[in-house]
Amino acid sequence: MRPLVKILSSLKTTLALAAALAILSAWGSFAIQHTPQAYEAIEQGVLADWLRDAGLSRPAASWWICAMIFVAALLALNTCVCVTRRLLRSRRLRRLTVRSASAHVAHLGFLLVLLAHGIGSVAGFRSDGHRVFAGQSFAVTQRPGWTFRVGPVSLDLAPEGYPRSLDAEVSLQTGGETRDPTRVSVNHPLLADGVAVYLSGAEPTLRGWHLGLSDGRWTLAEIGQPLRLVGGELLLVDWARTPDGRIALQARWTPAVGASVDGWLWPTPGQSLSLPGGIALLWGEIEVEPLATFDVRYDPGASLALAGGAALSASLVPLLWPTRRARPRLPRETAPGLSSDAF
Repeated sequence: MRPLVKILSSLKTTLALAAALAILSAWGSFAIQHTPQAYEAIEQGVLADWLRDAGLSRPAASWWICAMIFVAALLALNTCVCVTRRLLRSRRLRRLTVRSASAHVAHLGFLLVLLAHGIGSVAGFRSDGHRVFAGQSFAVTQRPGWTFRVGPVSLDLAPEGYPRSLDAEVSLQTGGETRDPTRVSVNHPLLADGVAVYLSGAEPTLRGWHLGLSDGRWTLAEIGQPLRLVGGELLLVDWARTPDGRIALQARWTPAVGASVDGWLWPTPGQSLSLPGGIALLWGEIEVEPLATFDVRYDPGASLALAGGAALSASLVPLLWPTRRARPRLPRETAPGLSSDAF
């Protein structure tokens, strides 16, 4: 047992593990640049999910990541053993100073940050790319029963096309209860029970087309949302812009009785639309609204990472004050046969 403890607490072991971690990191940087398609899924989820779903089935792409996890675990164990032995020795000798204590605080911060990344990589989740208009909702599979409803979306575009300001109103609906809406903007997410909802972008997008009904009323047929009419259901499946700038709609008409009919339409405001069964509609104006994109993140190790960062910062404080060094006392030199009391 003692030889193992001696090896784990050795400075040579620390340097060897740190060097191995640096070499593996450098190898990983070249590997990601050489085959980026093999690591794209890492950015869309957490590390444990990637290893389970794709990484372990491709050892050539994941071996260095597994090696880094193993080396980091050994480095954490090495740090724990070193700190424990030094604390026990300082207690026996009663030589625990502020500066030596700050080194132990730095080691504690390192361990907390490492533990936070480990917890987040196993128990966290990411669900990105939820694109919705104002008034619509989206859900995440990792939180069953949760629905995020989006309120008004405010987008101010500069003449060059980039957004000068962007924010949206988001409220959480869970268990039949709707929480108070929160105004979300870039880098200011909605926080709910450890889950963060980020507004990552928005762009003006065709939401739907106004249709005039036979009774004189107007309604909005949204892309991807079925519109119930007398005698059937109209669905604008998708849209595209033709080379001449016109908008083409892929539509599907599903009558109450019979098979559905699919086709492409090139509507013009004021033009009538005749559907099977004698149903006539009138094309109005298009509806263009900001289409907002939301990313949902959950990292259960965030608080530990914050505590680790605070510990690392606190360990640097004693280094701001210089240490006092005692001046050596020089012996007085006197002439032979004379006493210093004579002067």
